[in-house]
Amino acid sequence: MADRILNVIQVGVGGRGRQHLCAQVALPERFRITGLVDVAPAAFQEARAITGLTGSACFPSLAAALAGVPCDAVSVITPGHLHTPYLEEALAAGKHVIVEKPFTCDLAEAERVVAA
Repeated sequence: MADRILNVIQVGVGGRGRQHLCAQVALPERFRITGLVDVAPAAFQEARAITGLTGSACFPSLAAALAGVPCDAVSVITPGHLHTPYLEEALAAGKHVIVEKPFTCDLAEAERVVAA
């Protein structure tokens, strides 16, 4: 995939999520942010300013984003205890995943995600 741009939905756009958005936006030859997911609507304002996306690319759930915008990968930048459900959902949809540490919070979760 190094020879094409990776379309990415990012889950978690507040806090550290903003840093990840900035890093991906700085590499337009590698990444295109196509959707933003967050449970806090207020987080979208700054994320939209960083990415240039409109409100139609902002979603309250990963399921809605997967149904609404094209993507190759899902970047999960949420508190660690929330990683596993998003990773499983993205993998079940056939998407690549990018996740910050911790990968999961315990071995059983890690084994489930790897098996997915």
